[in-house]
Formats: sequence, C-alpha cells, structure tokens
Amino acid sequence: MSKLRPEVIAARSKREAAEWIKIIQERYRAFDGRSQCPNEQLARAHADAAFHAFKPDFGYDWFSFVANHILTDLAMREFAIGFIELDPWFFNSGYIKARFLQRLKRCSLTAIQSSQLNAVLLDAARNRGGREYRRYCRLAAIIANQELVKELEELSLAEGAAGSRARLMLKAIGR
Repeated sequence: MSKLRPEVIAARSKREAAEWIKIIQERYRAFDGRSQCPNEQLARAHADAAFHAFKPDFGYDWFSFVANHILTDLAMREFAIGFIELDPWFFNSGYIKARFLQRLKRCSLTAIQSSQLNAVLLDAARNRGGREYRRYCRLAAIIANQELVKELEELSLAEGAAGSRARLMLKAIGR
C-alpha cells in the first residue's frame, strides 16, 4: 500500500472507517434487540461474525492499529482521522475516539491532515460535548492554527455549552 499516492490512501482509509462504524453500529443494534431481523440469535451471530471478520485493506485489525501503528502508518492515521470526522455514536465510541485523539497528537501530520483536524476541533467545540472532549482540547493545544483560534474566540463569546467548550479549548491552547 505504500506505493499508492497519499490521497488514494486517505480516501480508502476513510471508506474503511465508515464501513467499520456501520459494522459496529449493527452489532450493537443486534445485541440491544433493535435489529430488524426477526430471528434475534441469527442477527447477533451475523453481526458478531461481521465485526470479527472485518480487516481493513491495510492488513491490521483496529486493535493493533490503535495500539501500535498509528504513529508510523499513513493509512492508519487516515483511518483514525476518518473515524473522528464521522463522529459515530455507539457503545464505547467515546473511548475509541479518545484513544485516537491521544495517539494523533503524537503523530507528525501533513498540512492536509492538520487542516482536517482543525475543522474537527472547531466542530467539537460547537457540537461535541462527549467524554472525549478533553482529548480534543489536548490535540488543539498541539495543532491549532490561527483560523481555529479566531473561530474559537468568536464562539467563546456565545452563551451556553458551545461557548463554554470554546473557552475550554482556548484555555488548553494557551489563549
């Protein structure tokens, strides 16, 4: 995969992140009893098999991805960025996002990746108040650009949760 252009790797990795999110969400629907399948046991078995069979094109399951390879592998970094951009909601998704954010702050990011993550950070300040918000702030302290700071300063003047989150992120950045 290293012979592919970075934009091809990015597109493929983001597609895989979206596919993985769908598999996980279906698995949790099946185990919550909210599956559309009339046979609950069959739905659970099918969803569990799809979850365990999922192997991204880059050849690793997501457990090793989180634990070992995000710092060195472009495809895995793009997978994590795609996952965070999509902002899925399912059981334990906040823990997964927090782990990805923690790892991404130690990566050397391209200008495009930094730009994508700055957009995600602004969206986090506006809309995402989950358990992983502190990790968004810690990432912002490392990769924030002037545009993000300007937007956060404007948002911090607002009342409510978005303004509070913006002030918290600005504090982490050091403004």
